[in-house]
Amino acid sequence: MGIVDFHTHIYPDEVAEKVLSNLEKHYGVERKAEATLAGLLSSMQKAGVEQSVVLPVATRPEHLSNNLWYAELRKKSMGKIIPFGSYHPEASLEVVEAFSEMGLSGLKIQPNAWKMEPSDPRLFPLYKKAQEMGLIIVFHAGDEEGGKAGEFSHPSMFVPVLKKFPGLIVVLAHLGGYRRWSETDALLSFPQVFFDTSYTLHILGRDKFLSLVEKIGEERVLFGTDFPFRDQKEEKETLISWIGEKSSVFQANAQKILTGTKAP
Repeated sequence: MGIVDFHTHIYPDEVAEKVLSNLEKHYGVERKAEATLAGLLSSMQKAGVEQSVVLPVATRPEHLSNNLWYAELRKKSMGKIIPFGSYHPEASLEVVEAFSEMGLSGLKIQPNAWKMEPSDPRLFPLYKKAQEMGLIIVFHAGDEEGGKAGEFSHPSMFVPVLKKFPGLIVVLAHLGGYRRWSETDALLSFPQVFFDTSYTLHILGRDKFLSLVEKIGEERVLFGTDFPFRDQKEEKETLISWIGEKSSVFQANAQKILTGTKAP
């Protein structure tokens, strides 16, 4: 396993343009590539990224029908894509129970899209099931791009979940709290939590980024880009210049949780 990008987004070809255009308008972001399988594989080849974790988000129950498409990405890409699945609070847990058989390694939760705090008790059965199955949960953490407040994703809102489910493997995107990094200290004492670097390098800058990584512990940081809204090659080269190409951030930390290592 070479360099792993732990935070990417792509969509089926027939809806990719519509979804991407809506996201650009909503968040005021700009694509760096097309959010398709072909677009991601091309980007990975140019960047020297061996595997990418793809994170779908279901904002409506009907989006769950795409789980089969995501599950097929591993075979279609000859193992270059590590697919996660999606879930929706209105769905049965049978959706998640099928993940292992489908080859889905975990799921992404966007609390603001669901308008639910991570510690909402209605989500506890989901966390319990994911913990039992060894699935990874990636959460959006912090505010949103475009000046939108993360009303349901403040860093402190994850603490009750981490306390109640100590065996749940959690990845908090954007280094634990996009534009709320001063509030992430409460998250650092939970060893089951990892933090990805997606969409942070150009916001934080070198010194602030390195200070935050030192506080978190490099062994718990995962390289992530937020493709297609960041360029994989640019992000990789920037991070290598800051922490060196042999850092565990690029591969070893991802391998630790993707190979089924239980949370401490």
